[in-house]
Amino acid sequence: MMKILDRYLAFGFLRSFLLTGSAVALLVALVTTLNDYGLVVRAGEGIGAAFSLAVLAVPREMLQILPMVVDLAAIALFLMLSRHGETIAAEAGGLSPLRGLAGPAAAMLAAGFAVLLLLDPIAAASSRARESLIARYSGAGASVFQVGPGGIWLREGSTIGPRVIHARAASADGRTLRAVSIFVFDRQGRPIRRIEARRARLQPGRWVVEQGTSWLVSARDAAATAVAFDRVDLPSDLAPETVTRGLDDPATVSLWRMPETLARLEAAGLSTTRLELQLHKRLALPLLAVAVLLAAAAFTMQPTRFGHAGLRILMALISGFFLFFLDVFARILGENGQIPPPLAAWAPALGGLLLTSGLILWLEDRR
Repeated sequence: MMKILDRYLAFGFLRSFLLTGSAVALLVALVTTLNDYGLVVRAGEGIGAAFSLAVLAVPREMLQILPMVVDLAAIALFLMLSRHGETIAAEAGGLSPLRGLAGPAAAMLAAGFAVLLLLDPIAAASSRARESLIARYSGAGASVFQVGPGGIWLREGSTIGPRVIHARAASADGRTLRAVSIFVFDRQGRPIRRIEARRARLQPGRWVVEQGTSWLVSARDAAATAVAFDRVDLPSDLAPETVTRGLDDPATVSLWRMPETLARLEAAGLSTTRLELQLHKRLALPLLAVAVLLAAAAFTMQPTRFGHAGLRILMALISGFFLFFLDVFARILGENGQIPPPLAAWAPALGGLLLTSGLILWLEDRR
């Protein structure tokens, strides 16, 4: 009997979760389409291009707001059960609230891992595609970052022509490159100049290249054009903060590639804090979703005879938002180095599970 009830509640929650998730995904796509419409219109495209661009943003946005989707799905499920009197029947059968939540919690845990396995790689690929399209529609040359076994590769599109930069290592913030090779191309994509330097520092509007040699690749005798220098300034359209964001942007790295990317960042001397935090947050996401489910259930699984349905819905929403923003706050502390990344990722999930379980027991004891 208990197994049948567990399956019934688990499938009921999955159905509510899928319906709520589909509705929220459609809403996110429509809102993002309106936000992107001005950009694509300036590029001479229509509403179809704006919607395509918005669809690419949906997987990433759904991963970020997954706890709130769980909150809404749980509220919808338990209100339906209360309205149909099924919670009263379960209570009369001696089923405790925590035991009755075993099915939905197990279903949420399984769904959370399925999201990580399936949606996370899709979100990473769609984020990369979206960034490329935005760069094309905005008319700015795309700046592409890649950290490989041989070091860091950066392709910078600028108004004076594309530029490819290779560096063996970098500072933790990614703005100072060491053992640098710079290849400068004209607007037709033909190589015109090569620079080998000890160091390159990105400052607003320019690269400051120090202690190197420059020569013209296009010359018939390139070696004869070699010139040593102590410092050369190269104009750049690249904002300094873009380097830090681009070299280890967690949104463009799938869960499967994170360990390899972390190893490459460490070998290049770059900071791995953001990516390490994202790895732990992804792994902790199913537990956080279960905590949000329990928080919503604590207020909405009570029979309707207790009244105050509106207040209970409001409290369920507030509790879900509290756990969501607690997770966001911990992420900010982790990114700023105030607390270790594993603690920033797992503390909200584990703490939320303990708090919500205690809340359910306390509310049951008050009846």
